[in-house]
Amino acid sequence: MIVNLRHVDTHPGAEGGNPFTPPAGFDGDADAYVALMQARYLQVGYGQHMVCMARRMTQPNRYPLEYSGPYAEQARGIINRLVSAYRQAQAA
Repeated sequence: MIVNLRHVDTHPGAEGGNPFTPPAGFDGDADAYVALMQARYLQVGYGQHMVCMARRMTQPNRYPLEYSGPYAEQARGIINRLVSAYRQAQAA
């Protein structure tokens, strides 16, 4: 499976393997989406993928991420928080 690391698609069921894509049939509100992402972050495969996407945003030759879907704003906020946490850890 090929996963596009530049695209954060939050349409339910849209992209297999993308940690920010909720499962097909997901119809929760923004808080339910954030709770799903918090649970996924604790799962090794999803959590590592989330951190890799965020860490990539700290690199000098980074590319902009493209966000789409009903939870795009929440996904952007999650990635921004992961970027901030990574930068703080590097500064310590």
